[in-house]
Amino acid sequence: MWPRMQPGFFDIPQQAVNQYWIFASGPFTLRPDQTERFSTSFVFGANEREMFRNAQVAQRIYDADYRFARPPLPPTVTAIPGDGRVVLQWDEIAELSFDPIYGFDFEGYRVIKATDPSFRDAKDITDALGTPRYKVAIAQFDLVNGLTGPHPLQLGEEIDQPTGVHYYMGDDTGLRHYYIDEDVVNGKMYYYAVVSYDQGYDLDFFERGISELDNLFRISPSESPASITVTNGVISSFSPNTAAARPNTQPTDLVEGSLDTDGQNRIQRTDGVATGSIRAIAVSPQLFEDAAYSISFEESRKPDKSAVETTTETFTVVDDLGNVILDKEPVPRRLSGVPQTVWTHELLDRGFILQFENQEPTLANTQQNSGWSSESDTNVRTRISSVQTFAYPDGPIWPLSVQIEFFDPDGEPVDSHFTSTTGNISRPVYFKVTEYGTGRSLDFILNEPAATRNNGVIDLNESIQIVFKDNPTDARYIPAWQITFERPVDSSGNDLPDDEIVLPQPGDIYVLRSQIPFGERDTYSFAARARVANPEADESLLNNIRVVPNPYVAATVTEGRPFLQGRGERRIEFRNLPTQSTIRIYTVNGTFVRELDESAGYAVWDLRTKDNLEAAFGLYFYHVRAEGIGEKVGKFAIIN
Repeated sequence: MWPRMQPGFFDIPQQAVNQYWIFASGPFTLRPDQTERFSTSFVFGANEREMFRNAQVAQRIYDADYRFARPPLPPTVTAIPGDGRVVLQWDEIAELSFDPIYGFDFEGYRVIKATDPSFRDAKDITDALGTPRYKVAIAQFDLVNGLTGPHPLQLGEEIDQPTGVHYYMGDDTGLRHYYIDEDVVNGKMYYYAVVSYDQGYDLDFFERGISELDNLFRISPSESPASITVTNGVISSFSPNTAAARPNTQPTDLVEGSLDTDGQNRIQRTDGVATGSIRAIAVSPQLFEDAAYSISFEESRKPDKSAVETTTETFTVVDDLGNVILDKEPVPRRLSGVPQTVWTHELLDRGFILQFENQEPTLANTQQNSGWSSESDTNVRTRISSVQTFAYPDGPIWPLSVQIEFFDPDGEPVDSHFTSTTGNISRPVYFKVTEYGTGRSLDFILNEPAATRNNGVIDLNESIQIVFKDNPTDARYIPAWQITFERPVDSSGNDLPDDEIVLPQPGDIYVLRSQIPFGERDTYSFAARARVANPEADESLLNNIRVVPNPYVAATVTEGRPFLQGRGERRIEFRNLPTQSTIRIYTVNGTFVRELDESAGYAVWDLRTKDNLEAAFGLYFYHVRAEGIGEKVGKFAIIN
C-alpha cells in the first residue's frame, strides 16, 4: 500500500469492476494535537477533454472557498395516467431556490420523456465535440422576462473552455406546473423528468432587469439533475423530479368528473357587468370534488387617471362551504408593471386551471361596438368621443356601457339632465340614460343649441356627456363619454334632406358599449362534479372488454423488456373493465390458470399460472364477473 501512496504514483483502475480509492498527499509531519484539513474531488468525464474541463471547474470551486453557482432545486413531480394521456404536475419549490452567488435566478422548466428509465431513447443535445450535454425536451416553460432563445454564453465559456453549445432559454411562454402528454400508447410505460434551470449570467442582465444583482461573473445556465436508478434490471429509486406512468382505459361503469362550463369552457358571470371571460379547463378530472366555486375581484384606480378609470387588482376564489381557495391573489404584471389582461392560475390539487381574459376599454373599441338597436327607426348618425379637460387632457376612458332609451315627448318626462358641469340646474327630458345591463341612472349633460334648447328631446347637432365626480365633495362634474347626434348621409356620403331625416322615436334605443374589466361588482360561479358510478351501467358494458394483444405473439409493444435483464416483462391486458371486476383464466379443457382483479379499469396478466409457472402456448378462455353488473366469457390465444 505504501508505494501506492508515494508522490507521482497514478494507478490505472480496471473497468466494469468494483473500485477502491486511495487518497494520499505524500509524507508530511503531523504533530500531537495538530489538525490538518484536506479536500478531495471526484472528477469524471466522457473523454480526456471533458475530464480536464471538470477538473478545472473543481479547482475553481476550491479557490472560491466552495462558493459556487448551483442549479435550482428539482421540483417534485406527480404523473397521473389516464385513457390515452398522462398528466404531469409539479410543485413550485424550484422557483424559491436561492443561489449563494447569483441570488434568485430561477428561469424555467424543461419536460423530458422516454420509454426506458435511463432516458436512453430521449434525444441527446451534443456539443461541438459530440459529447452529450442535455436531453431534448418535449415542452418548456419559462419566465416572461425577455430572456429568450440561446443563452449568450456557450457552456464552458466562463472557464475558457467553450463547448459550442448554447442553452435554449425558452420563448417567454410563462410558467406552468403541468403538462398533458397525449402522444402515448395505452398500456405502455413512460418515464418523465421535469428539470428546472437557472438564468446563468451575462454582463447586461442587471440592466435588462433579468437579475437583481450587478457586477457578477458571466456564467452559462445550469439545470437540476434528474435520474431513475435501476438495480439489477429493477427500478430502485426515483429522484423527486422524475416519474413513471402507464396510460390505460378507465373503468367503464364510472362517469368522469366534469365542470359545468359552456362548450368553450367558459364560466358564467352571475353578477356584475364585466365583459371579460373566465374559463375553467380540466387537467385531471380524477381529482375533481363535488364543490361549487365563486370568483370575485378587487379593483384599484389607475395611476394619474380619473376615479372611474380602474384596473383589476386581485381575485379571490371561495367554495360553497366558505373555504377560501385563493385570497386576494394579485393579477400578474408585465415587465412594465402594467397588469396582464390574459393570465392563468393553476388549481392543480383540485384538477383544473382558470384562464382569465380581462378587457380594458379604448376609444376605438367603444366607437366600433356602439350603435342603435336593430329595432330603432331613426337614421341619425352618432359620434363618440372622450371629452378632454384641463385635469385630464387625454379624456377619461370610462369602462362603462350606456343605454339611452327614448319615450313619447307628449307624455311625462322620464329623466333630467344638467345644463353645466356645476350640476346646479337640471331640465326634464323624454329619454332615459342608464347603465347598460343594470339600469342604474347616470348623470349627464345635454348640450343644446339655442334654437332647440329645453325641448327635452334629441335634435341634430346636440350631444350628451356622461359625467362623474372624482370625489363626492367636488364642486364640479367631470365629463367623460360624449355622444353627438349628427345629420344622416346617403351611400355617397352626402347629407340627407330634412324630409328624409328620422329623429329618435319612442322605443328607439342607443347603446354605448365599452369593454369593462373585472371589478368589485363582478362574480363568476361554476361547479365541479366528482367521478361517480354510472346509474345506467348494465351488462352491455361488458361488450366493451378487450384483451390486448390478442393473440399474444411472443411479445407486445407495452412490455419494457429491452432494458431489463432476462426475458423481461410479459404482459396481457384486459381493458375496459367495470370497477370491482374479477377475471378468471382457464385452458380449453377447463383447467383453472389464474385469477386477476381489476385496478383502475384494467387488469394485467404476466403470463404466469397460479403456481408461478410460465403459461403454455395455446387457446385460453376468460370469465369476467363484474359486481352488480353481470358476467362475460371470452377467449384469447398465446402464439409461439
